[in-house]
Amino acid sequence: MIANYTDVELKKLMLSIMPHITNQITANVLKNLNNMKKLLVIAAMFVGVTASAQEVYIPNAFTPNGDGHNDIWKPVFSDTLTVKQYDLQIFDKYGVLVFWTNDPTDGWDGLPFDSTYVYKLTMKYEGHLNGISKSGTIKSIH
Repeated sequence: MIANYTDVELKKLMLSIMPHITNQITANVLKNLNNMKKLLVIAAMFVGVTASAQEVYIPNAFTPNGDGHNDIWKPVFSDTLTVKQYDLQIFDKYGVLVFWTNDPTDGWDGLPFDSTYVYKLTMKYEGHLNGISKSGTIKSIH
């Protein structure tokens, strides 16, 4: 059954239910905004961790054989990374320092030839001024 309302009655009805509708819409919008804020915070935290972890890539092997491919070993940085402090040391299997640099653009040519080396990298860069310290092994494949 369809009710027949006059214009005045419709206006009164709409005015009486409008605050409830408006309040419900506002509540839903605020709830969704709150959920969006939580998601954005989580996403920002994830992106921050991921970016920091991925801004410095350290290869674990290279082939210093003069063929023009992977002949030089060095950590790889994001183009947007602004290095403030840098210290890279490479040691042979006896613990003898075979390479050192404080220039992030310098790479190591693999001399003297051996098979496995140990690197130690400490650096500070913009956005991560507490610094990072990484160490590990490098396999020299001939």
